Amino acid sequence: MKIMKRISLFIFALVSMFAFTFGVSALDVNDEASLREALSKGGDVKLTENITTSTKRIIIDKDVNLDLNGKTLTSLIDVTSNKTLTISSSVEGGKFVALANEYSDEEKKDVKTHYAIGADNAKVIVNSGDVSSNDTQYGFYALNGGTITINGGNHTTGNAVLSGNNTTGAMSFVVNGGTLTTKYGPAIYMAGPIDLTITKGTINGGISLRMGIVNISGGVINAATTSLDSPKEYFFYSGNAWFADALYVYGGTYTTDIKGQTNKLELNITGGTFNVANGEGSPIAIYDLGKVEQVMNVKVSGAKLTTDATTRTSFDVINLKDLGLVNDASETYTCDKTKCNAGGQTSTSTYGVYSNKHILTTSNGTYTLKPNVKAETDGVKFESNDAFSTEYTLVVAPKTEKEVKDVTTKLTEAYKDNKKVLELKEKLNLPLEYMDDNYYYVSYLDKVMQVKKDESVSLNDNNNTSVNEASYISVINYDTIDNCTKDICVSVDNVRNQLNYLKEQGFSSISVDEYKLWLAGKIRLKEKSILLTTTNSNNNVSTLNNESNIKIEILSDASIKFSDVNKKSTKNSTLDKIERYVVKKTTSLDNFKKI
Repeated sequence: MKIMKRISLFIFALVSMFAFTFGVSALDVNDEASLREALSKGGDVKLTENITTSTKRIIIDKDVNLDLNGKTLTSLIDVTSNKTLTISSSVEGGKFVALANEYSDEEKKDVKTHYAIGADNAKVIVNSGDVSSNDTQYGFYALNGGTITINGGNHTTGNAVLSGNNTTGAMSFVVNGGTLTTKYGPAIYMAGPIDLTITKGTINGGISLRMGIVNISGGVINAATTSLDSPKEYFFYSGNAWFADALYVYGGTYTTDIKGQTNKLELNITGGTFNVANGEGSPIAIYDLGKVEQVMNVKVSGAKLTTDATTRTSFDVINLKDLGLVNDASETYTCDKTKCNAGGQTSTSTYGVYSNKHILTTSNGTYTLKPNVKAETDGVKFESNDAFSTEYTLVVAPKTEKEVKDVTTKLTEAYKDNKKVLELKEKLNLPLEYMDDNYYYVSYLDKVMQVKKDESVSLNDNNNTSVNEASYISVINYDTIDNCTKDICVSVDNVRNQLNYLKEQGFSSISVDEYKLWLAGKIRLKEKSILLTTTNSNNNVSTLNNESNIKIEILSDASIKFSDVNKKSTKNSTLDKIERYVVKKTTSLDNFKKI
C-alpha cells in the first residue's frame, strides 16, 4: 500500500508540473485596449489582428515577449525600468510600424517623439519581424544605458535604424543578424559612449561613431549612396552628419555629457566587409577634427575593404588640411561662415594647424600638441583593391641587430605580385631580404613586399642580399588538425610541437602567393622557407596561427594541384604537380624532423 501511495503521489506531481509548464499560453490581443492591458501585465503577448494605437506612446515596465504573429502593429513604444521587450513573429510577415509624428506642441519638445521603439534603462531584443518608420523618424533609440539587440528581421527607417544621443544617456547596440537600412545617413548612429558590437547582418547606410567601445567581427557594411553631406561643411556640426564612408569616426568634435564616461574611442575591427559605391567615401575613415582632445585607438585586421572612390584608399585619416580648411602656411585656423557652414551653425573659434597624429589644445594662450590617433596594422589581410593607407601610424616589429640589414624608405609604395598593397608615408627602416634589377624585397607585416628602386629609397646595408637563396621549398600539408581518431587527423598538440621545432630551427613560413611567385622566378626566397597548408579550416588552425609566427595556409587556390609523394618541391615543379609532404596522425616528431 505504501508503494502504491508513493506512485500515486508522484504521478500527481508530474501532472501538476506539466499543467503548470504548458498550460499557460500567450495573451491574444486584437485591439488597442487589450494590447495595452496585456503589455501592462507582462509575459507573452500575441497579436491576432492588425492594431493601430493612439499617438500616446506605450510605456512597458514589465518583461514582455511580443509575438507579431504575421500581423502589423502601428504604434510607439518605450521600454523602461530595467525590463526587456523581446519581439518576434511566429508567422512570416509580422511588422511594427512607427506612428507618424503628429503631436502637440509640448510633445514635440521631447526627443522621444521621433523614434519607433526606445530602450530607456532597459533592453529591446528583436529576433524576427520587421520594424519601420517614416522619413523623419529614427528606428530604435537607446537612452540612459539602454541596449538594443538585433538578431534578425528587415528594418527600414528614414533616419538611423539604431541611434542614441550624447545628451540622453549612454547607449549599447548589438547586431547579430538581420538587415538594417536607412534612407538618410548612417544606419547606425552612435553619438555617445558605451558600446557597439557587430558579428553578422547587413547594414545599409554605414556606421557613424564618435566615441565608445566598438567591436566588429563580421557582417556587411554598405555606405550610403544618396543625400551625402560634405565633411568640410559640417566641421562644427554636433548632430547626425551623413558622410560617404562605410564606417566613419566623427572624431575630436566634443566631449561626453554622460556621468562617469569619457569621449575615448576603442575601435577594434577583426572581420566584416566594408563597401563604398558612391564614388566619394572610404570603407573606414577617421575624421581627426581636433576641436577637443580625444584618444582614438584603432585596430583593423581581417576585414575586406573596397571603394570606387578615386581620391580615397581603403582606410583614411582625414584632418583639416585634407578637408581644404587649412594650408601649410597657416599657424592658426579661424572658422567662419565663409569657410565652414556647420548645418547653419557658425563659429569664430580659433584652432591651430596640427598633424594627423596630434591634437591642439589651448590653455591661457598656450597651445599644446598631444597624441591623438593610434592605428595598428597587426594581422592585416590585403583583400582590398586599394592601398591600405597607414598614413598616420605604422607599427614595425623590432628586430635584433643581426636581423636588421635594412633599406630606408622615405616616401614610397609597397607591392605584392606587382599590385600596390601598401602606401608608406613615413621614414621607415625595413629589413632587406634580397633585391633584383627593379625591386628591393623587404619584410613588413610578416609579408615579403616589393619596393621599387627609385630616389625615395636608400640602401644602408646590402650584406644580406648574399643570403643563401632557397633552391627548394618543403611543402607540408595537414589534412585535418583535430583530435579525431582518423589517420588524416593530426592532434593540436602534435602540430604545436612541430611548429615550435620549425621556429627553433629558424624556418620561415611563406604564403601560397609567395610560393607561386618563387616558382615563377619572380622573387627569391631565402633558405629554410617553408609552406604549411591545410584544406580544412577550423578553430584549431586559427589558434595555432595566433600562437606563432609560423603560419598554416588555408588552401583555396584551385589553380594549383599537389602530388603527395613526400618529396620537396623544386623550381622544376609546375602548378599542376607540386610535390609535398603529408603529415598524418602517426607522424612522430622525429619523423617530422627528417622532412
